[in-house]
Formats: sequence, structure tokens, C-alpha cells
Amino acid sequence: MKNIFHEHMDGIIPSTLVTDEWRQIFLDTVESVCNEASEQYEDEDENFHIPRCDELGHFIEYANGVQDPDFRRSGICPFEPVPYFGIDDLTSPDGSTVQAQPPTAEFRELIKKRLKDDILSDDFMSGTVDEDLEVKVGFQTGAIR
Repeated sequence: MKNIFHEHMDGIIPSTLVTDEWRQIFLDTVESVCNEASEQYEDEDENFHIPRCDELGHFIEYANGVQDPDFRRSGICPFEPVPYFGIDDLTSPDGSTVQAQPPTAEFRELIKKRLKDDILSDDFMSGTVDEDLEVKVGFQTGAIR
């Protein structure tokens, strides 16, 4: 075959958070959702705080995620830390340009809802994470096989 097209041929899911402001709102919201979720461990250290992940900020500047097209059926799991956002969520009402100023409250609530849907239950983490790791919050960031 001379021409094969696959949406993830290069392995990159293009970034939809194209402005610094969009990315900052996303990172701030991830931090707050993580800290809200970690509060379920009230009997432990009350001053525990999950810090903002600046490394994730560098990643989402270039991609929403990475995914192997898996033509070899090797079972490589995708990494998609940014929930799917439709083009309507991020563009002007006529769809011609990316909104320079996001509707902050609406966007934060949209991110919060999607992140909370992806938070892994305590049962899932205790069955898959080694006992020597202390996990406060986990997100599903790709397909669970």
C-alpha cells in the first residue's frame, strides 16, 4: 500500500489548548480537582497538597495526548491527559477563530466535570498499584485494557 492514513499516524493527538491562558486554566483546574479528591483521606496528613504539574503544562502545549496506531497489535496504551473538547468548546461562536479570552467559569466547570469522570476509584488503584506507592489520586488517561 502506498498511502495509509490513520488519525494517529504520527502518534500525536493535536493540542486544543492553544493559548497559554487556556493551558493555565486547565492546569489550575487539574490541581484543584486533585486536591478535592485527595481530601477523602481526612484521617491522614491534613496539610497534604498535590502541587501543580508544570511538566504536564509543557506536554499539553504541544499535544493533548499520544497514541500508537498499534499496527503491530503490541497493546501500547494511549496517554491522553486532556479530556476531549469539541471545537465548539474552544472557538468563537462562528467557529472561525480560537477564543482569545475563554469563558473562564464555564470552561473550568467543563474541565472539572470531565476530570471527575476520569478519576479512578480507590478499588481500581488498590488492585493495580504496588503497595509501596502511596497514591492519593489517579486519572484514567487512556484506554483500560
